[in-house]
Amino acid sequence: MLGQNQTMPEVSLDWMILLMLFLISVGLVYFMLMSRSRTRGATRELEARERFSLLLKQRTRPTPAPKKLKKALGRAVKAIERAAKARRAVVRVRLDPSVELRAETPDVISLRMPAGKGEWVVLHKSLERARIKKVKKVARGYEVHLVIHRG
Repeated sequence: MLGQNQTMPEVSLDWMILLMLFLISVGLVYFMLMSRSRTRGATRELEARERFSLLLKQRTRPTPAPKKLKKALGRAVKAIERAAKARRAVVRVRLDPSVELRAETPDVISLRMPAGKGEWVVLHKSLERARIKKVKKVARGYEVHLVIHRG
């Protein structure tokens, strides 16, 4: 503790200027390093987003439908439309065992088959004259029950 007659040692102006220059240079170096690390972090984040976007695009790119599935859909629609025109309540559609037939709504059918890697290729078709009541799997294909309007 300083007594009444003692004073703090004086620091010369040269030492004060030197100390301020040193602190300013340390501060500038710190800010330059921090801005570089922020820039690198932002660049890494941007690259990660781009990689993720590419991955999503690859996974969402639809697999083209094979001709086999297109032909099967055409045959199924023709058979159902003919049965509706002839006012038959049930129609049998023969399909390959790997192809599934579903009634999405009463007037839309879909055929799907595995495309590999747990993915499915799906085709939909809207029916003009027919309304489907239910679809039942049978030995060699599907049995489609139609709604028949009498009159």
